[in-house]
Amino acid sequence: MKTLIIASIVAPLLSFAGVNQKEKANLSKHTVEQARLANKLILVVSHPPQEGGFAALLKDKHISQFLNKHFVIETQVAGADIGCYLIYNQQRELVHRVADEKYPYELAVKIKRGLDDQTQYYTLLSRSESGDRSTDLLANLIIGATDAADPVNAPRFLQAYLETLPTPPTDADLRFVMRHTTRSSDPGFHLLLDRPIDVEKLAAIIFHETFTPYLNDKDVNVALLAGQTKAKYPIPALARHIDRMPIEFLEMREDWDELGTYLHTNNLQLSPAQLEYYNGLLKAHDAKT
Repeated sequence: MKTLIIASIVAPLLSFAGVNQKEKANLSKHTVEQARLANKLILVVSHPPQEGGFAALLKDKHISQFLNKHFVIETQVAGADIGCYLIYNQQRELVHRVADEKYPYELAVKIKRGLDDQTQYYTLLSRSESGDRSTDLLANLIIGATDAADPVNAPRFLQAYLETLPTPPTDADLRFVMRHTTRSSDPGFHLLLDRPIDVEKLAAIIFHETFTPYLNDKDVNVALLAGQTKAKYPIPALARHIDRMPIEFLEMREDWDELGTYLHTNNLQLSPAQLEYYNGLLKAHDAKT
């Protein structure tokens, strides 16, 4: 894989989401003293005033032990709508950021990357600004930008990574791009359409963007929407997934009458187990009415 010069995309981007990596953190004196005495990093749990998700995270014994072993923890109320986890060294310098994550163990894995200067997001950005041009660094920057939900850097790093791929890309390359693709606007999405290595994830992205905006629209024609979606994504591997999207959509909004009508008036390629599942849902609904 060739080395790529990425200075032009990294240098201006050392801050985002209201967090400046080069500014000293506003941490309590007690927190900093405790971190130095215990030789630990500082984990700042920043959450909106209406949320207290960190308390739920600490209910898991293993995660709680892990966090308290490696960090001095300080909670702060954030002004943003989305909570995050900020990791500082003992000099109050920001070294890592993790966006909120609803799955506790996945969140713990992302926070753990903040313990190693080879995977700390802001440390990696500083290395790149200082002249490191390795593709290994670029791959770790993509992981860090994804974990941090960095809307500016994540697509730029991924685009730079795509430009280093061989032709054709390996399955390992495609799996890496797939892990860090969450929207159809992401740089790797169309590459993955051409080489669908994880059809279910592609279908989930398409469903989220195409169908879920209509959840509160009772007049939407789901059959027409499915047809438009198949025309937009004329990929044989996606066809059966798109065929099921109207059913999943109607189930999601519990529109049982419309679901029953759709199942019986469309020639759907459903397995016997799927038919049994949906017919069971309809029978359960009929029994309640």
